Amino acid sequence: MYFVDPAAPAAAPSTDPENPGNSLVFAALFASQASANVWVTEGDFVQVTTPSNGSVLTARGISIYGGFAQGFTPYLRDPATRRTRLRVDPATSGVVSLVTVVAPGDGAGLGYAILDGLTLDGGGTAQEALDSSSEVECRSVHATGC
Repeated sequence: MYFVDPAAPAAAPSTDPENPGNSLVFAALFASQASANVWVTEGDFVQVTTPSNGSVLTARGISIYGGFAQGFTPYLRDPATRRTRLRVDPATSGVVSLVTVVAPGDGAGLGYAILDGLTLDGGGTAQEALDSSSEVECRSVHATGC
């Protein structure tokens, strides 16, 4: 499991809840390679992207859960009051999507991706909140500005 907090000092992906990384992009990428999940605290993640690299990339079989308080205590998770927001930098144009889900290889046996407790804010510039050619289960996901 990877832990992410936008207020953390380091971008490097972390499997230590006491020392989370601050980059959801890096954590999702590493989790996809390691078949792990990602837990994310409340806060804003500003996507500084280009049209060819416009999203958090994750894979089938991986889950991203937002709405945690610092410390990642499961019973304190509340996506309704602890919003985890992925948003596009207003100066960025041409962003296709905020989250992209892919199926590595043939994707056989990987199940589906789960996005839970996230707000996807396209800032009026992203074309879509989610791009997926495979199954995605969205729970408590709010999309706006796309």
